[in-house]
Amino acid sequence: PEHVARNLFLSPVVSDFGLGVGLYQAARQAARVGYRLELTDNQAGRVSFCLQATDSQPGMPG
Repeated sequence: PEHVARNLFLSPVVSDFGLGVGLYQAARQAARVGYRLELTDNQAGRVSFCLQATDSQPGMPG
């Protein structure tokens, strides 16, 4: 559902298959080292993510 997708990386999302902390933690770890984890496709049977560098990465000039 769209409301779940909007908050996917902001807090754990409990489901029938787990506690939902995996993507939340992955997004936090990515942000910590200068990357952003984004949901790029959310269809039944097809969910895709993108890991993209942010403008300012820790330890990098700029």
